[in-house]
Amino acid sequence: MTPLTSGGAQWRFLALTALRWGPVGLFIPVLVLLPLHRGLTLSQVGLTVAVQGLVVLVLELPTGGLADAWGRRPVLLVAGVVAVASTV
Repeated sequence: MTPLTSGGAQWRFLALTALRWGPVGLFIPVLVLLPLHRGLTLSQVGLTVAVQGLVVLVLELPTGGLADAWGRRPVLLVAGVVAVASTV
């Protein structure tokens, strides 16, 4: 074995990967079962998750660019105003 793929390093990598993705693997089934229990079909749950992913993509890319251009504090203030307005 080469030093980069020694047994200890590989074991640590696998352990850290399991610790990172293990909770996600436990949470996703609950995330799917709850809407199913509330009456959505499996395809509707998939569509909802896909739409949420697209909305996050569409909204996060411009705000990252705005934070680079305006600074983080003004973008945070605008985001707070939009959040309050959407709640009202």
